[in-house]
Amino acid sequence: MSTEDILTAAKEYTAKGWVVHPLSSPKDNGNSPGKRPLLSAWQELTHTPEDIGAHIKKGGNIGLVCGCVSGVIVLDFDSMLFYKTIFPDGSNTLESQRIEGRRHVYLKYHPSLTSKSDKHLKIELQSDKRNLVLPPSIHAEGQTYDWINPETPIRELTEDEITRINGLFQLSASLQAKIKDCGRCFERILELKSDMTTGGDRSALLGLFTELKLHEATDDELFLMAKLIFKEKFDKKETETSLRYIDIGRPHKCESLRQDFGKYIKFDGLCDNCNRFNRQNKGKKKSKESLKIELPLIPQEQIEQNPITIHELLDVYKKYLYIEENESITIPLAETISNFAPIEPDIMGIIGASGSSKTEVIRALGELENQYIYPVSSITGHTLVSGFEDNVDLAPSLRGRLLTIKDFTTLLAKKKDEVSEIFADLRELTDGHIGKDFGSGVKKHYTGIHTSILFGCTNAIEKYNSMFSLLGQRILFFRPRSDKKKAMYQAMKNAGKESAFRDELHKKTMQFIYHILNTKKDRLTNLSHIPEVYGEMIGELVYFLAIVRTHIDRDFKGEMATLPEPEYPTRLAKTMCKLVDAHAVIHDREPIVDDLRIAYRLVLDNIPTDRLRILNTLLDGNERTTSEVQEAARVSNAFARRILEDLKALEVIEYFSGGKGKPDIWQFTDEKYREILTQIQDFSKHENKNSSPDAEQPQGAIRLPGDTETIKKVLQKLKNKNKGEKEESPIKEESHHLSEYHPGLTESASNGLKTDHLENQEIIDYIKSVKEWNVKPDSESNRNYRVTNGSPEIARKFNIPTEKAYKIFKDYCKARGWGS
Repeated sequence: MSTEDILTAAKEYTAKGWVVHPLSSPKDNGNSPGKRPLLSAWQELTHTPEDIGAHIKKGGNIGLVCGCVSGVIVLDFDSMLFYKTIFPDGSNTLESQRIEGRRHVYLKYHPSLTSKSDKHLKIELQSDKRNLVLPPSIHAEGQTYDWINPETPIRELTEDEITRINGLFQLSASLQAKIKDCGRCFERILELKSDMTTGGDRSALLGLFTELKLHEATDDELFLMAKLIFKEKFDKKETETSLRYIDIGRPHKCESLRQDFGKYIKFDGLCDNCNRFNRQNKGKKKSKESLKIELPLIPQEQIEQNPITIHELLDVYKKYLYIEENESITIPLAETISNFAPIEPDIMGIIGASGSSKTEVIRALGELENQYIYPVSSITGHTLVSGFEDNVDLAPSLRGRLLTIKDFTTLLAKKKDEVSEIFADLRELTDGHIGKDFGSGVKKHYTGIHTSILFGCTNAIEKYNSMFSLLGQRILFFRPRSDKKKAMYQAMKNAGKESAFRDELHKKTMQFIYHILNTKKDRLTNLSHIPEVYGEMIGELVYFLAIVRTHIDRDFKGEMATLPEPEYPTRLAKTMCKLVDAHAVIHDREPIVDDLRIAYRLVLDNIPTDRLRILNTLLDGNERTTSEVQEAARVSNAFARRILEDLKALEVIEYFSGGKGKPDIWQFTDEKYREILTQIQDFSKHENKNSSPDAEQPQGAIRLPGDTETIKKVLQKLKNKNKGEKEESPIKEESHHLSEYHPGLTESASNGLKTDHLENQEIIDYIKSVKEWNVKPDSESNRNYRVTNGSPEIARKFNIPTEKAYKIFKDYCKARGWGS
């Protein structure tokens, strides 16, 4: 390539607006021949120097001042190993190369991508004040830099590509930090130039990945390490299979590592100052005194000590966030406050879509460790208790503080075995003790722990019901309600102000927690002491919830694997009472119906969504066929039948066969279940309330907000029961329709039922006239047989659908007391 060609190219690049500068000759005897900038202030150039031609004529090369001044950034691949990671379908932009297996990818400047390099990835990102050799310059080895696709224009990066570039560099940095923690020999393995896989040295590879896993390397970090070792031979599926056999309880001894790694690296002095080697080979007979680990001091955040009410705090939240219901803030606060009461800890998950306020509420409690909160961004099977003997573990470091996890969704994406291990740890933590015995001989056991857990998660959590069943009664979900559009507009108003408003929310939230914990000590000591009538209502609620949320195991064919066994709701009842009382405490009052509403709301939020949707189709008291349930719930027939079968196995609903060729008919097993679910639905309805307190309402009075006739009836029923008064049965012998007594019916619906009653009286009279139909059946199956066979005759005689005849006949039998 002649100097004239290089000079012509320099002029063309300058015409594009690129800043071109002179480089040394490839025959230069100095450092970096052909690449070294000749101008001392080349990084400050804003345009191509006028005398660049003179340098080129002396045999020099040309370079690009990358970044903002030229409007260009370049990804410099010294290896193509991760090219497809960033550009799965090719870059579709201007590219150049000197030799095969290397590439320069030219892209339009983007301020979020700063200059960086990674010697392990073998990628450099050339941006502001970085130099890049331009075609048709000549390399010191004689090759020419050439354009691969000179007619292709430079394009802008997509957001996904920016994310992939930054993510890859961050992942590599994280991996390197963990390798450094593993030991000095592991660092040298990463520098390895030869192929560690040629001899199929499984032992060496297993030792490497076991140690990384022990240091809490994520799956993505392990995959990256595997790709760095196997290079083009890397196979993700094979790697995933191999990683399943890693046993972090049995890390390789240093002697084994020296033998395995010694084939590839030199151990000249590597072990002299290695912490891993010293742990394994020194002080093996430590005294108990030497094993004592001093816990770090708990950070004490400066808090404003002036009193602040819940209403003032809510006003601050509403200033920056769209809050449709006060419970979005008050329920997580009640959970936070209850953590500091001497009652069994629990776990609460705030469930909402991405972009909802769930994260902001958790963030407001503290993004850094403070005297009340211990936040973690993620959690693994070794977060609470690690396998290192001299490590300060998280479990004893909590010391009564609330553990918050901002995003629980990432945990659910882990392998099932790992998730199960984490859930087992959380279960033990909330039970007050946690311990592990590791294969390395390290044994750790901690007792006297008192810590509740608050986490945020998306609706993806619905897919992991089987996992959460491991936590039993310890876990509750809360699903804040909001308007997506209004929340979006509020977020748009906050653009650029996030840091400031999050700081204010945190300061005010800490001020409120400080105020409650220091002025309500007596109340917190006796938390969950609520009115007896409330306790009875909560007892009915949690008994129903314990049944309806019970997980049912199914095999790979979808068949029921085991009979379900509902949890005993003892601990769940205590948790509900605790939260109701804590909600009253933060409002500076004794428990009232507004606080009781919290229990109803939490019960509703903890009924699995698929089951709730199916149960709602039967809530009006009408019996329905499978097809009618499926249509009303707007789900597939197979989906509806599976959920119906689950609820039948839990004895919440029942079905009666319509006979050969006729559909099954479904209804609630017990009218009490339908009544409870109706109460839950009615009483948990939220109102968009003003945060200002009602001055006319005396503290501690039972205030019934909005339309709560259902709760008035329930309260009166319980009071009558306590007085020993006999409750009048709502079903009379003439009654033919259970939904006639549905407390949520409108006046028009009630009138419709009364009319229906008069029209069907003739049918009931006919049923009474048939002698064999009015003999009490000796079993429920005989009753069902009678109804099933008599219904077609009634349908023909009165010209009505068989299903309607069946229902009227069956309701008549129920009213006579012949079966449930």
